[in-house]
Amino acid sequence: MCLELWLTANNASAAESLRDAWCQYRLSQDSSFLEQWCERSQIGVDLANYVRWSSVYYNGLVDAHHQNNLHERSSDSDGLFAEYVTIHEFFHAYQMDHLDEAIHNTPEDLDIQSGRTGDGSRPWHSEGSADFFGHLLTELSGRPGQLRGYFESGEDCWARIDGDFSLWDLTYDADGGCGYNLGAWSIAYLV
Repeated sequence: MCLELWLTANNASAAESLRDAWCQYRLSQDSSFLEQWCERSQIGVDLANYVRWSSVYYNGLVDAHHQNNLHERSSDSDGLFAEYVTIHEFFHAYQMDHLDEAIHNTPEDLDIQSGRTGDGSRPWHSEGSADFFGHLLTELSGRPGQLRGYFESGEDCWARIDGDFSLWDLTYDADGGCGYNLGAWSIAYLV
């Protein structure tokens, strides 16, 4: 199993060039990789994410691998964004590498086992744990107060907690990042 890191400048032409280079590289490395899958690379402008490439998601793919896409962020003068996001996205590779695809052999089952529900829309566990460990490890690598600062920044999310609150109600699209923040609080509680 390998992990690939891809870093692009934050503009459309650079992202397109990197997607093309990535596609050519993938095709040269794995004869089972199909060219039509290239559009799923998720390399792009303002994207920092994790992609799991395996036969569970891509029928017939022989060489499974992890892909982390990172982008240049010039507005962060101290480089913290890159440090934290690299750890956060790497943690997703760690999560997925610990799910046995011989047992969990459908995308829906992998989503359930990683805590996102069968349709993959509920981020509290997968993103909350990546956020918690991303900020914790950033702090441990020499950024004192990083984790506390992150938790204190989530005040807007705390208003969602009432007698009817459920982490399962938080989605990627509609929660303003609260699935990440409240998920990280939940992971802290579990730890």
